[in-house]
Amino acid sequence: MHSSHTPPDGAAHRPATEHSPPCRLRAVLAPMLPLLLAPMLVLTLCLAPALPPFQPLALPTGPALAWAAPAETPDTANSTTGAAGSLGAREGARKSVLYLNSYHNGYSWSDHIQEGIRQTLAESPYSIVFQVEYMDSKKFHYQDTVSTLYALYRDKFRNKKFDIIIASDNVAVDFLLQFGEELFPGVPIVFCGLNDVQPESLRATGREITGVLENYDVAYNIELALRLNPQLRRMVIIGDDSVTGAAIRNQVLAQLGPFKDRLEVKEWSEYSLEQMLDWVRDQTPDTFFYFVPIYRDIDGQFYSAEELLEKVHAASRAPLFSNWAFLLGHGIVGGKLISGVRHGEMAARMALQVLSGIRASSIPIVDQADQAYMFDNNELQRLFISRSQLPPDSIIINEPSRFYELNKQVFWTIMVSLVILSVTLVLLVMNILEKRRVEGKIKDQLSFLRSLMDTIPIPIYSKDADGRVRECNVAFERFFGVDREALLGRYEWQAGPEGVAMLRDASDTGLMHEPGVASYETTLPGPEGSPHSIIMHKATYRNSRGAVAGLVGVVFDYTDRKKAEDRLRAAEEKYRSLFESSPLGIFRVTPGGDYLDANPAMARMSGYSSPAALLASDAGTFARLHGTPDITGNGPDAGTGAGSGASQDLVVSFDSSVDRPGGGTVTMHLTMRPLRDEQGNVRHIEGYAEDITQRKAAERALSASQRMLQLVLDNIPQFVYWKDRDLKYMGANKSFLGFVGLDSAEALLGRTDEELLPAAEDAARVHDDDTAVVRSGQPRYQTKITITSPGGEAVWLETNRVPLLSDRGGQADSDGGEVVGLLTTAEDVTQRIRLERQLLQSQKMEAIGTLAGGISHDFNNILTSIINSIELAISDIAADSLTCNDLMRALKAAQRGSRLVKQILTFSRPSVEGFVITDINEVLTEALVLIKASLPRNIEIRKAIPPRPSVTRADPTQIHQVLMNLCTNSFQALRETGGVLDVNLEQEILSDERALELGMEAGCALRLTVADDGPGIAPEIVDKIFDPFFTTKGKTEGTGLGLAVVHGIVKGHRGAVRVSSVPWRRTEFEIYLPMHAQDACLIDPALLAPETGSERILFVEDDDDQLHTIPRVLESLGYTVRAFKNPLLALAAAREHPASFDLVITDFDMPEANGLELARKMGDIAPNMPIILVSGREVAAEGAAVAGNIKAMVHKPYNRNILADAIRRVFARLGS
Repeated sequence: MHSSHTPPDGAAHRPATEHSPPCRLRAVLAPMLPLLLAPMLVLTLCLAPALPPFQPLALPTGPALAWAAPAETPDTANSTTGAAGSLGAREGARKSVLYLNSYHNGYSWSDHIQEGIRQTLAESPYSIVFQVEYMDSKKFHYQDTVSTLYALYRDKFRNKKFDIIIASDNVAVDFLLQFGEELFPGVPIVFCGLNDVQPESLRATGREITGVLENYDVAYNIELALRLNPQLRRMVIIGDDSVTGAAIRNQVLAQLGPFKDRLEVKEWSEYSLEQMLDWVRDQTPDTFFYFVPIYRDIDGQFYSAEELLEKVHAASRAPLFSNWAFLLGHGIVGGKLISGVRHGEMAARMALQVLSGIRASSIPIVDQADQAYMFDNNELQRLFISRSQLPPDSIIINEPSRFYELNKQVFWTIMVSLVILSVTLVLLVMNILEKRRVEGKIKDQLSFLRSLMDTIPIPIYSKDADGRVRECNVAFERFFGVDREALLGRYEWQAGPEGVAMLRDASDTGLMHEPGVASYETTLPGPEGSPHSIIMHKATYRNSRGAVAGLVGVVFDYTDRKKAEDRLRAAEEKYRSLFESSPLGIFRVTPGGDYLDANPAMARMSGYSSPAALLASDAGTFARLHGTPDITGNGPDAGTGAGSGASQDLVVSFDSSVDRPGGGTVTMHLTMRPLRDEQGNVRHIEGYAEDITQRKAAERALSASQRMLQLVLDNIPQFVYWKDRDLKYMGANKSFLGFVGLDSAEALLGRTDEELLPAAEDAARVHDDDTAVVRSGQPRYQTKITITSPGGEAVWLETNRVPLLSDRGGQADSDGGEVVGLLTTAEDVTQRIRLERQLLQSQKMEAIGTLAGGISHDFNNILTSIINSIELAISDIAADSLTCNDLMRALKAAQRGSRLVKQILTFSRPSVEGFVITDINEVLTEALVLIKASLPRNIEIRKAIPPRPSVTRADPTQIHQVLMNLCTNSFQALRETGGVLDVNLEQEILSDERALELGMEAGCALRLTVADDGPGIAPEIVDKIFDPFFTTKGKTEGTGLGLAVVHGIVKGHRGAVRVSSVPWRRTEFEIYLPMHAQDACLIDPALLAPETGSERILFVEDDDDQLHTIPRVLESLGYTVRAFKNPLLALAAAREHPASFDLVITDFDMPEANGLELARKMGDIAPNMPIILVSGREVAAEGAAVAGNIKAMVHKPYNRNILADAIRRVFARLGS
């Protein structure tokens, strides 16, 4: 909380010995100050008459003189849309003035106007609150922002009243004429800087408006330019297309009539910066420029009028003229100029007249403000213009200083002044030191107050006299959910939350008019939005002068207390009803066992007709029926208490069998506790009783039945468990408890499958099956499911589920309303299923092995003869003949047949021997050539092979066999009807879900599809087609091994095969093979979005094209890249700043040092720096495998996805 502080009482009356050293020095020098200053002042006064007449000195720099430039004014607090401050006499009548600026803060013309207004208003007799709003029309088109400005001012000044509005330039005046009466009804307007407007049109609006028009003598300056530069024949007007720019352009063109035969005039308003400068450079020597004040967005950059003028001046030797004083010193020659300061002063004087009571409409509109003849000495010298050619009394800036003209009197006057200033400076330094000491104490006090406020748990805030929040504590921030820094200096309605806005009410205004204290109850929304009951305390506080400086508010939230009172009242109202109608017996007794109170239920349980009869019974009735109450907590039936016998919270529970006076016995369960007085003595005992006679009998019968049933269940090996209707476990036998790892049935009670089974999908599947039985009311028998046991093993269970029905009927209703639970038995059949599968697989492999062993010898003999015969035939014919080519193809086929025999022999024991890095595109192309040659014309082959290599680690002979077997099956299906055989090879990414479904690893894979539109496969045999010897063909057409071999080869390649069939439409076999680790990244970038990063990369490549392209690719992925062509320079950069890089990417083949050498040297510089090596050579891959800091290898050619994936994999392994 900010406040002014004064020294503690009595500080000003301390003895001199108590002052600090600066204070003592000031105390000594203070009496001497008049003695020092008096002679100096006398000397100054004596010398003053002898001084020569004043000659104005030329300013060394600056765009204008004091007549045109703003004076220093008090600082103004700026905001995003404007500024506000106080001017004038502090004790005068308070006036609120709005200055609507068409442009932005920093635009010289409107800044000068504003300073002229400030200077004049500061001298007024009023206490003026000066509000500045910038419309920014130089940066943004007025028509594009007018609706936004209207909404802003409507909301911002909704409750604000101004006494007068001062508007500068056309946009502000146009806005006020359009919306002024709606936004600021009845507020008079004074304008200045208004272009191309007739006074009659303003008077015709009927508004209270007056001001100063921005008319200027363009004709004079043009005539002056022609007189000073007779060779000029062309005039170029540089402006813009803004509202004000268009108005100024119209004024300029209106005054060019007398020069139409002497000058060729050209206008520039639409251009880029470079275009404008090119035009400027291309102008002929007889051209001069007339510059209109503009603020342009050119090529995405904003340029002020001064900046554009200086650029034009730098691009051309031509003269530049204008009519605005703030442009002087930036390139224009000068002339008859108008001043923004003068416009502001004249508008402010008119505003003061209006504030004094004169109607704005009765004050004449000033057609033209004062103008002065002003010139820039630098431009006069550049254009060789003599001062004798200028008008008399011209003001010239940038003249050199003439210090040598000072005489002795002036010199001594300056010296005396310096001495006076030195003494004054010493006193100021001492005063500053004392001020800092006081400020330190004030800061300490403020820090203490801040800590004290934040320690108080009640929300506290304070406001100044204008209603802006000055301070609040931490409790206030938490209660209203606001940030202190965002709240301070703003009104409550600007803070955001509704609760803060509601703090301001009529009591605030009343307290500011009649200071004091106000307390009242209200309701405010809390941070969660619910209403809170609040007691508000507000009080005014005063400043050091005794004036009311604001008010302090305390927000006391008594919501919880009020709710508690309401609940207590409701409970008291309900107590008697509950007491009378409760089925439980409720009572109060003395420590000696006499009844004090009892409800009807207690009387009935005890064998009495009414509570009155029970209370009227003999003394000690309770003790007689139930025994003397034990309130020590030491008895065997005592409940768990919160303390010793003196504790108020001791609770005693016990069962009691009572012989009723009228006959019969009843068993009660009694619960009671003692109530003590302030001395700890038992005042009385209260409690309740429940008739448990029937329950006790049922419990005994149920306990015997349960023991019998549990004994049976615990001695069977199957799992048995039962659940309630909500599928929560109610019990199980020992076999099931052992399976799920629990020691007792109590640990199982109330738990669900999600809490018991380790795999969520297992729990969901069991839950779904149980839900189906509960809803349908029908049992399900011999259902096999596989789940993961708590030990992590996959277990097959054969389950039987039976719904448990209530006693109301033997069958469940259609809506399942009679089902009260579920009984499940399960048997672990894992071992049985495993043995069955092993037996089936063994039988299949044995059949294939038997077949292969029986025919392999004969096949090898036949193939040996064929191979040797073909080789002999080849040696007898010309090598380039067509027959030789056919024989070579037959020789390859025979050799492949030999390898195929070996594959069949090893089918039952898959091996990776013969696996090499294989491009499936080549195998597919070669196989299709053989297939196409053997197909009839009524079968059309369509193929789709990707342009990029489809590389995987495989046995090409086996893949060739797979394709031949699948195509042969399609050919045999289509040979009678004809059709289309589709062979497609694609690269795709397997997601985790898809890979799990196929039984493969997730990642990049090849998908080979062989499809036809033949008769298809019957649904009932789809599951059997991969079994050995299963065939639907004739005895002479097939052996039933083709698809079995396909299945075995694909599985040996860690792949998968899938089949789907729609007869006479499409029968499709899909073969999935994992791609090779490196070339898996050659998939089309459209299928995989590259991963990005923000690390720093050192890139080394001697190829100029890649040195230019790859860094751009890396930067598009978010990395910071530094590229080197020479690896030695890259090493030097890494040596100088080793921490500046996170990764090195280097080519292998480079003249100065190859990639392996660079990696070795980089390891000496930065051992932990990871490196990615780029190459297409095998020797590079061999070297990278043994280099410890080469974390990845990228083969050429590569693309953006490959590079991005390699980088992220490196950082993933490093834990980045």
